[in-house]
Parts: sequence; structure tokens; C-alpha cells
Amino acid sequence: MAKIAAAILTAASALTAADKDGSITNTSTADLLAFYNAHVERFGTAPANVQVAEFKDRQTTLIRAVKLAEAILAAADAPPAAKPKADPVTAEERSANIAATWADPAVRAARAARHPVIVAGVPYASVAKAFTALGLPMNKHVAFRAKLAAAGEGDFEHDGKVHSFTVGAPPAEAKTSAGQQAAHLAQDAAAAAPAKKVAAKKVAAKKAA
Repeated sequence: MAKIAAAILTAASALTAADKDGSITNTSTADLLAFYNAHVERFGTAPANVQVAEFKDRQTTLIRAVKLAEAILAAADAPPAAKPKADPVTAEERSANIAATWADPAVRAARAARHPVIVAGVPYASVAKAFTALGLPMNKHVAFRAKLAAAGEGDFEHDGKVHSFTVGAPPAEAKTSAGQQAAHLAQDAAAAAPAKKVAAKKVAAKKAA
């Protein structure tokens, strides 16, 4: 039952007290009916929790009003209803729910992504590999990785030492990429060399003619 206003409780208490000491005879039938109609929809019992124009006599009006007042006071004393507990999720259901999320291509790509990082100038293929190499607590690397991905850089303190992380391609990867580009240029030049020789021979032949 929701909180009951003090005025309603006061009126209900006064009505029941008057009934017990007999002073309720001083309360008019109209006042009893007004009290009943003011609170019956909230505190009455269905299907009789509806307002009425009048009861057949004063005695019936008095009985109904007093019973309603007692119901109001009982509702005020009743402990709050406990909220129903959700059915616990079993380990099997939890595993199935997690597995189902991998069906989303975006989720799968995000989880599979590995962001290279640089710590004190040393490149690592991922945060996990950096934590392993540096002897940092692996149970904290997931939360730190999320913060690092959002900020681009961050510090992780462990055993009094601060490790500064930066997200980015390791220098080794950059060198490899540059080496690959040089190799491709050399291959292109080698492929073009025979054609250049043929063209040079044609030009020389025309001049000789």
C-alpha cells in the first residue's frame, strides 16, 4: 500500500475511536457517507469499492464507514509488499546469451579487434600482450583497455610504478610497411626494365635507318 496521508489516518483513527467510546452518535450520517465515498475507491474491497448515493439507513452507513476506517488503519500498519525476485539466470543460459551476441557482426568485429600500443617506447601488439610482458595484473587489462581506446593514452600504476600507454601502430610495423613499399617499387622497376630496353632498341633502329 502506498503511503497514506496523515489527514486520512487521523480521520480514520477518530472514527474508530468514536465507535469504540460511543461518541460516534454525534457524527452525522452525511459526514459518515462523505468519509466513505472519499476513500472507498482506494481502500475498499472489490467489487464493493464504489461510491454510493446513500445506504438504506444510518446503521448501515455507520457500519460501512467504520469498517472502511479500520481497513485504512490496517493498510498503514501492513509491511510494504516485497518486490518479486527475478528468476536467476543459470550458467548455461548466461553462456548461451553471450554466445548469441557473437552473431552480431559489429560486436564480433569489436571483440576481435586488437589495438597495438606503445609503452615507454616499446611496441606491443595489444594491451594484453603489454600487460603480460610487463607483469601487470591481467584481471585489470580489459577495463584499462576500454579507457585507453577511448582516450588514446593513459597511465597504469602497479607496485608504485607508472606505465604510460599510447595507442598506435608500433614502430616495427611502420618500418615493415615502409620496407614493403620499397620492395614493391623495386619490383615495378624491374618489371618495367625489359620494356624500356625494347623501346630503346626501336629508337636506335629508326635512327640507323
